[in-house]
Amino acid sequence: MNDKHLFILLATLAISAFTMCVNTCIASVVDSQNLFKALFDGKTLKGWDSPDMSYWSIEDGAITGKITSEHPLKDNQYLVWKDPMSDFELKMDFRMSGSPGINGGFQFRSRLLPGHDMAGYQMDNNLDTPWLARLYEEHGRETLAFRGKKAIIDADGKNVQSDIIDAGGPAWFVLDSWHEYHLICQGSHLMLYINGHLAAEVYDNDRKQKALSGLLGLQLHSGPATKVQFKNIRLRSLAPGDKLSLPTVVGAIAHPQQIVDKTLVVWAAPGNLTQQGGSALTIEDPLACFDGIVFGELAPARWMAGSNFYERTQKAQASYPVETAGPHTMVKIAIVYKGNHITIYHADKEYASYQIDKPQEFGKDSIVVMGIRHLEAEDGASFIGAIDDARIYNVALTSDQIVSLKPNVLSDLKPIAWWNFQNGKAEDVMGAYPVARLVGKAHIANGRLVLIGEGSSMITPPSAARLTPVAFPGYDSPVQYRPRRGVFADPIPFYWKGEYHIFYLRGGIGKVPWEHIISRDLVHWKELPTALVSDGAVDSPDGEHMFTGSVTENNGIFHIFYTGWNPRNPEGREFTMHATSPDLIKWTKHPEDILGPDGVIYKNHHDRDWRDSYVFWNEDEKQHWMVMCSNSQNTEDGVGLLTSKDLKTWIYEQPLKDADQQECPDLFKIGDTWYLIGGDHYSFAKNPRGPFQKPPVCNLIDRPNIYAAKRMFDGKRHIWTGWVWDIPSGRDGESGTWGGTQCLPREIYAGPAGQLYCKPVKEITQVFKKTMLKRESFTISAKSNFEAPDHYMLECQVKLDPGAELTISIRQQKDSGDSYRFILKPEKKQADLTGPGFDYIRPCPVDTSQPIKIQMFVLGTIIECFVNDQYAQTCRAYNYQSGKLAFEVNGGSAKVISLAVKVDNEKHRAIIQK
Repeated sequence: MNDKHLFILLATLAISAFTMCVNTCIASVVDSQNLFKALFDGKTLKGWDSPDMSYWSIEDGAITGKITSEHPLKDNQYLVWKDPMSDFELKMDFRMSGSPGINGGFQFRSRLLPGHDMAGYQMDNNLDTPWLARLYEEHGRETLAFRGKKAIIDADGKNVQSDIIDAGGPAWFVLDSWHEYHLICQGSHLMLYINGHLAAEVYDNDRKQKALSGLLGLQLHSGPATKVQFKNIRLRSLAPGDKLSLPTVVGAIAHPQQIVDKTLVVWAAPGNLTQQGGSALTIEDPLACFDGIVFGELAPARWMAGSNFYERTQKAQASYPVETAGPHTMVKIAIVYKGNHITIYHADKEYASYQIDKPQEFGKDSIVVMGIRHLEAEDGASFIGAIDDARIYNVALTSDQIVSLKPNVLSDLKPIAWWNFQNGKAEDVMGAYPVARLVGKAHIANGRLVLIGEGSSMITPPSAARLTPVAFPGYDSPVQYRPRRGVFADPIPFYWKGEYHIFYLRGGIGKVPWEHIISRDLVHWKELPTALVSDGAVDSPDGEHMFTGSVTENNGIFHIFYTGWNPRNPEGREFTMHATSPDLIKWTKHPEDILGPDGVIYKNHHDRDWRDSYVFWNEDEKQHWMVMCSNSQNTEDGVGLLTSKDLKTWIYEQPLKDADQQECPDLFKIGDTWYLIGGDHYSFAKNPRGPFQKPPVCNLIDRPNIYAAKRMFDGKRHIWTGWVWDIPSGRDGESGTWGGTQCLPREIYAGPAGQLYCKPVKEITQVFKKTMLKRESFTISAKSNFEAPDHYMLECQVKLDPGAELTISIRQQKDSGDSYRFILKPEKKQADLTGPGFDYIRPCPVDTSQPIKIQMFVLGTIIECFVNDQYAQTCRAYNYQSGKLAFEVNGGSAKVISLAVKVDNEKHRAIIQK
């Protein structure tokens, strides 16, 4: 699995509304069938054995291992289950206590060593470490993946790691309290869940060291006084095609019951009385049903009980008292939900009271939001102000009980969730929800949550924040497309008769569909009807997400080949699917045209790669080609090839020779050279079947924040575009997510020795017509800094001394001098793009004997830089929204031949008026 699909899988398990509903049903079916077998009867050690049973006993209904001063332990001891295991799910409850730094855990798929020891995979934990739990190999490679990490280990043992959203940082469990481990082993895939939250993941493809079967052993680690306890140990053996009992929600909350009757309470100070539609406190379920304390949505300056489609909202609000509190005055608002009746209290007095048809229930998978009204609100409204205290009761409080509530004081009747922000954290004091994520410019100051609008919010579980749009707070780019709801990901460009079509995957809204936009100038995009949606059975190839593919035309009919991605499909996770259209608008699926690996040239296990098919007419061979991200029988990764005369019958060919696996592959020819691009890199060859090789300078068109870009040919130019990832926290240097905003369309063209160069298309540069700053022929000095608009295009030519390094500071802050910096280092043949928490470097050779052309597009939270119409570098820029433009040179001198800062005239006027 790759980063893109890890992002999607986490979203599927954690927050995707429809998917979570489906997963909940699946999990309940699995549990109801009692597929898990108890390995411990709660009373005896039947079936378990150890070289020295004196360390093992039954206490508190749990298997207990103890080290004491009277009974020390010099060598590790293991209590081993009698039967070996291969593919399985294992669940158990665990806790350990003792001296600081003690170690514990259990072996799995392991082997016995002479005497007392075991070797193999281990779930390892350790008190007083930041990681607390990890996947490990005892007497082997040691750490495979710490908590918060996903590791992909290749056939030669190389371990490449990436972050698991919300699994790093502060732990959501405590080792000396009971917590549940859920370990899944399927082939080379290992997943460790702790309390329902994915904690660590490993794909172990090491041909020499991976283990596919072995023994389970509970560990008592040598050392100081220690007590380890295991109970509720259950095993489920897995056969091919078995559905997993995956947790239904990441970071599931702790309250055990459904919430029907309830009370929402906040002490909040609205920042102004003209704002509309933000929420001071919302509880929401995965299907976007919500109840919340909403301000000013239907009537100005009135508090109301917000709900999905106003189902539990009284729309006639003229009689509601108008709020008069200033921005520094906390107002106590409580909404009581009792059966079919809702009562709103303002400053302890009844504000409104009315009947509803039926109440909304909320369960363990509920989400809490402060700021935006709810996760799928399309108007972008969010509360502006401060929140001192917010709490949820799972009962309908009486008026006397409401009057007795005091801010930052725990009531006698305890809430199930309570945020008072006194410790400076977005933490539920009652422990029902995990520590929340602060989105945008939301922050905690002086014991209060401060929300400034523009999408700023507090969201828990933090993984649910992935649904919120974090793109251009207060700004819409004139040249970078973004859907109004969800995120832009994996474009599939297609040019036809003067029109640029981009089909794309829209994430952040549940099941991923294929959307469709069209333009004649690569600037103004029109949204067309959704092209394709997942509409198959729950366990069918078309029952989950629709990932990347391609569009092609043949004899007046348009064809889409797309990836049906569904881990619940017993036949395999990924298949290539087919749809046709007479007009590029209305599409008909052909479920009978399904392509999977043949099992001869290409591997056909459940989790094999078989996605992102790119189909085109190969004029040289007079047949259609399909290339895709796949696994051949000889390698774990590669680019597969199929050929066809009619787009119906396909012949499986050998994979492209020496082609590294690439997501969203795109194979095309310029002159007599073939280029294979995809994911974030490319290679070239003289023959489309290979062998492929890397160009000598760099095999990246842009880095590092653009992914899965593809191109289309308009008869003259190859137009390339991808997506710039969002950072859900809205803070520089933190983890990005799958999907975001479309980058600037670029023209890519061939350079020497297999190099691909890129430059912004001329249609983009022509948008920026109004010149705000113009300078000619000046030597860079300490005074080379200028006032600049917040959003602009920069064009300059610079002559550098050999050995000199040029720094262009963007949005430089007045007090600290901090900024985003683009640093050109000719002697090192590289360019750096830096900012708070990040430093991105790319190869960038330039000839200092000639003037160097630099273009920058500083637009909202995206900076895109171009050098000599050849090299590009892009980043997100959330922290600084405005500031000066400055030039600096080190190691020599530099002369700016020309400098121009331009804005889009219409957009600039809109910003000034705002």
